[in-house]
Amino acid sequence: MTPTHASKSGAKIHYYISNRLIKVKDPTGWRLPAKTLEPLICSIIAKHLSDCAKNARLIDAIDVHEVEMIPDRVAKTFDYEDAAQPAVLKRFADVLKRGACAEDQPILTLDRAMLASTLNVEPTRIRNDALRSCSSLTLRKRGVETKIIAGDYATMPDRKLQMALAKAHVWVSKLKQGRTISQIAQDENGSEGPIRKRIRLAFLSPEIQKVILTGAQPQDLTLARILRSKPTANWGEQETLLGL
Repeated sequence: MTPTHASKSGAKIHYYISNRLIKVKDPTGWRLPAKTLEPLICSIIAKHLSDCAKNARLIDAIDVHEVEMIPDRVAKTFDYEDAAQPAVLKRFADVLKRGACAEDQPILTLDRAMLASTLNVEPTRIRNDALRSCSSLTLRKRGVETKIIAGDYATMPDRKLQMALAKAHVWVSKLKQGRTISQIAQDENGSEGPIRKRIRLAFLSPEIQKVILTGAQPQDLTLARILRSKPTANWGEQETLLGL
């Protein structure tokens, strides 16, 4: 697929389009929004590297100290939660050497040298099978929009989002007990701003909260995305806004 963009009200909207749309107007071609596709690809890379690291399939000749160190380093380096941020997106882009799509299966090839440098290990220690990731994608068109569902990765629990949701309910309980936002912020050794933003999670629709707690949420439904979307109080509008 090829990156491109369109202009709307003076703003650039970035897309990836099928190569067959470049030469001819093929109705089977796809135009996928970058803001949806890029975080999804990041999540696939993160899950692949995490699985390899946890199962000692990332580097050769792993010693006893690296058994815990390597998975921790992968988790910290390839945290896709804020994949919409340029710096985080660049980190994933640097290790992605090539991406191809055979029917509904994206095949990602990682760069050995860049991955080794990022993990601070010798390039020769990176296993060959760790440099290739395959997963399934389902593309569904809704009018002019396209929804992407990533096979096994669609049901990956988001612990960070689950913890934020649980914390929001704790804060609501404290408000009901008479505590103020300012007092809650003091309890958390933080500021009021993040509390006010994250407490809204407790007022998401029951369906949204259910998929978060069961780990069945769409892969691109991250904490950062929910906070940026500023969902309304209407549950139906929330679910439409967040793609459920």
